[in-house]
Amino acid sequence: MIKRKNFCFVQIVTMLLISAFRIMPDRAFAAEEKNEKRHFIFLVHGIGGNKTHFGFMKEALWNVLNDEDDATSYIIRDFEYDTENDEKKPFDFAKDFSRELESLLDRNKGINENDKISLIMHSQGGLIGSIWLFQSLNDNFDFSPQYVRHLDSFVTLATPFWGAKMALLGSAVSQLASYLHVNFDIPFGDRQLEEMSFGSDTIFEFREALLDDKQSKNFKFIKNNVRMLNIAAIAKALDLMALSQNLWVKIGY
Repeated sequence: MIKRKNFCFVQIVTMLLISAFRIMPDRAFAAEEKNEKRHFIFLVHGIGGNKTHFGFMKEALWNVLNDEDDATSYIIRDFEYDTENDEKKPFDFAKDFSRELESLLDRNKGINENDKISLIMHSQGGLIGSIWLFQSLNDNFDFSPQYVRHLDSFVTLATPFWGAKMALLGSAVSQLASYLHVNFDIPFGDRQLEEMSFGSDTIFEFREALLDDKQSKNFKFIKNNVRMLNIAAIAKALDLMALSQNLWVKIGY
């Protein structure tokens, strides 16, 4: 129900935008390479999701941005990853994103001085983008540090920087399926759920970075050069997590 509400919200916002700047679908990306200045925008979905969860956002962004600035070529792409993978965690997907970024830029003859890169990320997608950002700023060559200086906007939607109750629900469902020896079609990888849980290694590293003096230059770069927007909300309906935790205690799992 929560996922459906999020999806509907994205659909409503993008449909309102696209109604004001509607063009025919076959023209939607025809003029991407018309200008020397380019802006590469990636949409990164969350756990259990895929590129369809952004609805018409790609088309809406292209229309609105081109209307406001027709001197820039906007190249908007989805980064899609396998959220059912039990072996990979956000750190691995951040590496995959880096390769996707490099591939796109290679296909577009590299990056120019005036080119920009922006990320719009939902839920776990924000963790993936954040890992890429800080690893790049720390000159980890597995994460394309040569491109991070072109980062313009960094937008996260409901990203669990301090952990997610939804991860507890996913783990509970997975454990219940294992306990009952039932094969559920669960779109959540086990390691991803672990990393999104309270107190995970990824969450701990985010908190540690905030207190690390060595990261001060990175925060200074972000503050001075990157437009950051974090949209979050509290879903009170997920208070039912306490019930599932009590259930596991009672059955002795």
